[in-house]
Amino acid sequence: MFDAVHVVVGAVRELNRSQEIGVKPLSCSSPQIWQHGTSLMNYLRMVEYDGLTGRVEFNSKGQRTNYTLRILEKHRGGLKEIGVWYSNNTLAMNSTSLDINVSEKLANKTLTVTTILVRSHFSSG
Repeated sequence: MFDAVHVVVGAVRELNRSQEIGVKPLSCSSPQIWQHGTSLMNYLRMVEYDGLTGRVEFNSKGQRTNYTLRILEKHRGGLKEIGVWYSNNTLAMNSTSLDINVSEKLANKTLTVTTILVRSHFSSG
């Protein structure tokens, strides 16, 4: 959420610098759209930001790109990184964690995907 809000705020600031967007009430049930919506989406696509979740940038379709996800496994002593998923659909697993029968063990299993933010030292200015 932190990175998402930061990205939207940055895009709105850039949009406001280029044109006066003002404040205007809109209703979710109204067919009327915000006149600056397309411009805001274009500014969002231009965002490049190093956030709490890593690199944040988007492709021309507005999808996040150039990111990595750490794959963690729960152990008694805590979490252990067992691999990395890259946004170009590449998976790199640590060789010590590979199991030949992993697909059989994962059959009919429910996996839980979570995000853990670790507070780092950063300024609020």
